[in-house]
Amino acid sequence: MEEDEILREAVASGQGEAYRVLWRRGGVQVGVGAKSGRKEAAFFVEVTVQLCPGDGGLDLAALDGSVKLLNLLRSMGYSISCRDGLVDCELPVKAGGLKKEAGIMVRRISSSAGRRVPRSGRGRPPSINGP
Repeated sequence: MEEDEILREAVASGQGEAYRVLWRRGGVQVGVGAKSGRKEAAFFVEVTVQLCPGDGGLDLAALDGSVKLLNLLRSMGYSISCRDGLVDCELPVKAGGLKKEAGIMVRRISSSAGRRVPRSGRGRPPSINGP
């Protein structure tokens, strides 16, 4: 995915924002986005972590892995917020750095996904060129 492509989508959206999921497994998702502004565009990498599955069950090992992932993201400068059991972690990225930062995050999370997220989801091979 190229920055100019997602920025065009943001401008065309009418809401000034576009988002693409790059990787998803279990309760973890990595995506990239762009916001078009009056002066300049803003890009971001986002990681969302679902703490509890929709069935009401609780897997303490998976929850422990999620906490470790959230601590890693915080140490890397991601902002963290939570609503309804879904944690949103976002890192603003300078123009020209979106593909690199997204690739780093996808590789980092996918390489340890088996230990950090429930195996209930279907994994995809990491790709920063689209879903």
